[in-house]
Amino acid sequence: MKILIIGRGAREHCLAWKCKQSNLVSAIFVAKGNDAIGNIASIIDIDESDIEGLLNFALKQKINLTIVGTETPLEIGIADLFILNGLTIFAPTKKAAQIETSKDFAKKMMKKTNIPTASYETFTNFESAKLYVENKGVPIVIKNDGLAAGKGVVVAMQMAEAIEALHEFLNNEKFGTKRVVIEEYLEGEEFTLMCLVHKNRFIALPPSQDHKRAFDNDQGPNTGGMGAYCDVPQIKCYEEAIETVIKPLIVKMNEEDISFTGFLYAGLMQTKNGLKVIEFNARFGDPECEVLLPVLDFDLVATIIKLMDETIEFSATIINQEKKSLGVVIASKGYPEKADTGHSIAFPENDEILVFHAGTTLKNLNFISSGGRVAVIVATDIKLEKASEKVYNYIESMKLSENFYYRKDIGSRALHYDN
Repeated sequence: MKILIIGRGAREHCLAWKCKQSNLVSAIFVAKGNDAIGNIASIIDIDESDIEGLLNFALKQKINLTIVGTETPLEIGIADLFILNGLTIFAPTKKAAQIETSKDFAKKMMKKTNIPTASYETFTNFESAKLYVENKGVPIVIKNDGLAAGKGVVVAMQMAEAIEALHEFLNNEKFGTKRVVIEEYLEGEEFTLMCLVHKNRFIALPPSQDHKRAFDNDQGPNTGGMGAYCDVPQIKCYEEAIETVIKPLIVKMNEEDISFTGFLYAGLMQTKNGLKVIEFNARFGDPECEVLLPVLDFDLVATIIKLMDETIEFSATIINQEKKSLGVVIASKGYPEKADTGHSIAFPENDEILVFHAGTTLKNLNFISSGGRVAVIVATDIKLEKASEKVYNYIESMKLSENFYYRKDIGSRALHYDN
């Protein structure tokens, strides 16, 4: 089989690494990819948003399966185009991808299905939104309605911060979508539930936990993710989440003729008032992908093919895994605002470590930083403490310059959790 993976970051590096382990796979192509991915797959110089170019490549190469890692092509309808041309693609249609590309759509879908989530209102007018926030008070959550590369959510603890977010999103149209969803602030333990989905069939992966804030102790601005780990022993509502969130959503989307195919990401919170949905994504989480795939012992390609083959009987599957994993993001100084890039970074050889590149380029046989998130350093072990130790010892061995930073407390909640 020939596989095409669409995206260029650490998530797509990890997807290519996992697909390469499949006995079914004869060739892997990644568009647009990065230099590090070029060590295990063929890099195709086609932008992720050029869906016509990707289609022509897939038809010419007779690609058997396309896996979409990143969000932009989903929003512009790559799945619709590929399906129309008889190609197999593991990704949601443009309409189904609204579960991520429109916060308002997702909220309305949850309301229809009684899926537990924070109370909310949607606004397109700055003055109306400002008045609502002033009446509600802080803390409060301001979300840009559309895609924002993980940077469209402001958890405002001060009123000035909330008003500034509304000004940026509505008046300045910072992310090009003049619509915001304003939610009540929730407190609790966040976790991610990832599923492989095709219509009414799904495979639930083990829970993981992402760390969104830039700095230790959950300080600083929201980012695309500074690290993740799995399993999450302090989470006690995993099965409940499958029954009250995943199943109802899949059923409702099928009923409304917007059935979902692809990686369904549920961002959840275990609160004192019960389970709540924070958000849905229509793709594999990043960096959750990089900690989940290394601990899963199944053939990803064979699993996707079986899931999508409606001639084969299939029952919902929940995967439990004994092995634990932990991943830490190395970021450029200044990320997530203005990243300081163009600096040399070395990755020493280590058989116990996986390095998935997010924002690097190869120059004169040396890697140079080219993005806000530079790489994800991952280790697995039967014990999470050991995985953490491996990762942080490795990062010490990298001898990073002041041009890079990373969080030193990834997985701390689980490591300090007392059963």
